[in-house]
Amino acid sequence: MYDKLKEKGNKHFYKGLYKDALVFYEKAYSCLKYLEIVDDDEDFSFHKKFEEQKIENENALSIIQRKI
Repeated sequence: MYDKLKEKGNKHFYKGLYKDALVFYEKAYSCLKYLEIVDDDEDFSFHKKFEEQKIENENALSIIQRKI
């Protein structure tokens, strides 16, 4: 789910539809946050991916905010 939402955000971003991209990036990030909360395992690989995606999303949001 996360990857599909992120990809939709990327498509909108590259078309210059920054506000639409932002909506999809925020939904993708929400999916990660939800998974982090419900994940009972101490799965390090998930937490590492979450942190990497969090940084990637923050960078994308920063770029979008400058373009809007």
